[in-house]
Amino acid sequence: MYQRKASLFTRITALTLLFALLLTSTVVAATPPTPPNITADSAIVMDYDTGEVLYEKDADTMRVPASMTKVMTAYIIFEELEAGNLTLDTMVPVSNTNADRSRSSSYPAMVPLPYGKSQSVDTLLKLILIPSASASCIVMADYISGSEAAFVQRMNETAKRLGMTAEYENSHGAHVHYLTARSQAILVREFISRFPQVLEYTSMTGVTFNGKYYPNTNKLLPGLDYAYDGVDGFKTGTISAAGYCLSATAVKNGRRIISVVMHADDDKTRHTDTTALLDYGFAMLEYQAPYTDMAYHWGREDVAALKDLGVELHPDGESFRPDANVTRAEFTAMLYTALAQSGALPELPEETTQPPEPTESALPAQEDSEQT
Repeated sequence: MYQRKASLFTRITALTLLFALLLTSTVVAATPPTPPNITADSAIVMDYDTGEVLYEKDADTMRVPASMTKVMTAYIIFEELEAGNLTLDTMVPVSNTNADRSRSSSYPAMVPLPYGKSQSVDTLLKLILIPSASASCIVMADYISGSEAAFVQRMNETAKRLGMTAEYENSHGAHVHYLTARSQAILVREFISRFPQVLEYTSMTGVTFNGKYYPNTNKLLPGLDYAYDGVDGFKTGTISAAGYCLSATAVKNGRRIISVVMHADDDKTRHTDTTALLDYGFAMLEYQAPYTDMAYHWGREDVAALKDLGVELHPDGESFRPDANVTRAEFTAMLYTALAQSGALPELPEETTQPPEPTESALPAQEDSEQT
């Protein structure tokens, strides 16, 4: 005997239940990583891709950044390069006043600039970002804005535009002014995102200028005292009012994080605190991953969102298998659960029957009169 086919709703429901029973796996919750023991007064670690803060300690207190200030100065230089107002080969004049400053202990780090000789933008960027030459910042500030005061105004305007909490008063950080650890992380993230070529500078372990070699003050770089795998920048800062500061960034399995420590007790501590922050940041990415093989994958956030929504993703144990092929049946089940969980499934039409033929009594009466 011919049997009527099951309704569309019944078939989809059966398919969904079947795959839920066959393919859903029980995942044992991992133990969250232990928060780091940070001795610096302020600290933060941020996921570069999402901006999510993975750890923070007093990250919104205004503190003296010292030469981490130079990150903003370099950022504005890159804006000028992007605008076409500068090239890396542009020769920038060095005034006698700035040449004097480059030899003064009031403007650390001291990298003497020759009198009466211009320097290229490329050279000045290297001196600013690697040995942390303060006078080189003023040279660029004067050239871009006409005076350091006008340049500082632009620094503060830029900070406001980026959502930072900062009160810059000079272009170099050798003298006191204030910003927060969170703001420094925001700036580093924006810098790398907009001008990734800056990493070509911050990853350099040293630079030779005028016959002298100057090492990078960020000792997390490869081959240096506190080398950390994957670090390719960013910037230190040290004056008495600031203690020891360090902003850093590292990549592991394609995922980048950013860390900042402010007002550490000494050079060793700022590096060991940063190492602890980076270790914790990467551990948190793994812990927060929806599946073990998605911790550093570009689709991590999307997969996590769908999993939280209740979409059937058909993992293999704790593995998502992001590069595996999907069968038509799996796709159908995933699509159905996604639509169901989001309330986007259309309502099925109610079954209808043909209306009965009208009876003679139901027909309208015909008039006998003819129309003229």
